[in-house]
Amino acid sequence: MKALVYMPLVAVWRPRLPTLLSVTQELIDAGHEVIVIGCDRSVPACTANLDHTRVICRYCRHRRTVGLASLAGAFVSRTLQEYLSPERRSKLEAIQDGIDEVEALRALHHDTADVGYAALATYAYVARKPEPNLRSPRVARVIQRLVNAGRISYEVMRAAVERERPDRVVLHHGRGPMDRAALRACQAAGIDCWIYETALSLDKLICFKNALPHDIDNFKRRVEAQWDTGGADREDLGAAFYRMKRGGKQTEVAQGQELRTQNKAFTAGQTGGLLPADWDDAKKNVVIYGSSNDEFIAISPEYEERLHPSQIDALDRLSRDLQAEPIHLYFRVHPRQKGVENDYIKSLRALDEVRSNVTLIPADSKVSSYALLDRADLVVAFLSTMSIEATFWGKPSIIISASIYRPMGASYLPEDHDDLVRMIRSDLPPKDPLPALKFGYYQMTSGFKQRYYGGDLGKGANGYTFRGDPLHVKGLLRWRYLLSRERQRLKWRKLI
Repeated sequence: MKALVYMPLVAVWRPRLPTLLSVTQELIDAGHEVIVIGCDRSVPACTANLDHTRVICRYCRHRRTVGLASLAGAFVSRTLQEYLSPERRSKLEAIQDGIDEVEALRALHHDTADVGYAALATYAYVARKPEPNLRSPRVARVIQRLVNAGRISYEVMRAAVERERPDRVVLHHGRGPMDRAALRACQAAGIDCWIYETALSLDKLICFKNALPHDIDNFKRRVEAQWDTGGADREDLGAAFYRMKRGGKQTEVAQGQELRTQNKAFTAGQTGGLLPADWDDAKKNVVIYGSSNDEFIAISPEYEERLHPSQIDALDRLSRDLQAEPIHLYFRVHPRQKGVENDYIKSLRALDEVRSNVTLIPADSKVSSYALLDRADLVVAFLSTMSIEATFWGKPSIIISASIYRPMGASYLPEDHDDLVRMIRSDLPPKDPLPALKFGYYQMTSGFKQRYYGGDLGKGANGYTFRGDPLHVKGLLRWRYLLSRERQRLKWRKLI
């Protein structure tokens, strides 16, 4: 078998390089022909480097070189330039689409590659701004660079699969402009593309074949298949996921097994049992769990299906329509938004001030998310895991946007805003917890151990490793990289 391992970006996300190296090493061990394709500063921007700063590119290339030197056995290392002429690359980089509306950006394609949506998702992730101001010349320039990076990556992969005739292409994650374009090129050419992602359980990887990890229908099929092949302990293991989430732990014991996960405790800093000062059990209390607004808007096109164009619109309409009734809405801002100051947060504060039936719970509030859940009469969620956690803990749950939880049958799915209002006014019983158990079981048991990959957020500086090596780049280059990355992060989040 012949495999192309695509690793153009390894400067960010600690598991990315060890994951790809581990997969590469096992392919080499099995006697397969392996070609590794890396970036040589041939794209005008990427997720790690919106400004195309030289020091970040240098660090990224050096880290990949260090990683490749750790591989044992024969493989071929190539660069983007070897598959795309300088003239063609220059033409692609020079394209100016002149897009000044987000909807037009979402629809922008290069052949079969959704380069506009990939650029939008990347900008939203880095800048934490779901709706970029494309009328700003600075923002428009960086979005255009990301779009053109996707174009270059697409044509590189089309040329690579045509020249090398691989049986398989290997990627990591797939959401950004370069990886997503490579996936689309493989799909267009009929070449299997295996996308690897870190599992919830430590030391494990998940492989998504010919689909992005957040593909909703594909995810549901995987959950059902995992459950169908599970053993007698699957319900207990599924329940362990929810106990772990509630406890903010990385370790949970179920059926005599110690399950260790990399789950991040978003409840850190919250006070157990603490409720908002205005909590009133005499009213019907509806807790709305918000999602990170950049994720809510810009995961992928299939996530565009939702009852309201934004979380602000949803809260605004609900609070207005229910204002005369003994119903109170508590909006929990996702803890991931801690420290973020943007129009989304400002709009939430404004609603809190003018609507007496709305209480905003900021991202850094000590109010307990689980105390809210326990005392809530009803839970409403967008992308939050709380939608399915509520069902497990015996609370009626409503989902009002596309999410991986939506098709699983764990929550109520209103058809439109009026249907949502009707559901909130009614006395909904909790859904069957079985779908929630299936999801929990999948989270706790999915993935497979690789021989060379190690992952543990608890190891601090070491984090994820290849053959026990965190593959650090030390010295001045590392510090210059970290400084440059932080300056870009602050710049694009407009904190300076």
